[in-house]
Amino acid sequence: MIKMTVETENFFTQERMTSDIYFNLTKDELRRIAETDPDLWKAINVMSTVDTENMSQEDGLKVYSIIRKLVLLAYGVRDGNRFRKTQADRDEFEVSAEFDAVLDQLTDGEGAKLVTFLMQIMPSDLRDQVQQEHPEAFRGLPK
Repeated sequence: MIKMTVETENFFTQERMTSDIYFNLTKDELRRIAETDPDLWKAINVMSTVDTENMSQEDGLKVYSIIRKLVLLAYGVRDGNRFRKTQADRDEFEVSAEFDAVLDQLTDGEGAKLVTFLMQIMPSDLRDQVQQEHPEAFRGLPK
């Protein structure tokens, strides 16, 4: 699970606001992605090698679309000790300033932020396995 803190501006009052946004994917959700959306699954698996700073505009738009989809799939609301993920929550988040701020942070040209996000939304045992199998993709990234 990852908690991202984002700063946004209230549309009505122009006041600055800070919000904590939570993301997580379970093993079951990852399996369902692999079964139902093989293109997204393939993209997740190669995302750690993407050079976001030196790509064409067309490729950049494809990567943005993948990131957008992953953010929405992983988004949830902390509800006490539970992590609630409903379509209504996702729909509300998708039209929020917080959603824009999260996408801005993940697509600012620093590939390390994107790889860190991908790794932290995974279950920890799966993340550890991926890091053991592909240590070269994680050099210099936070644990």
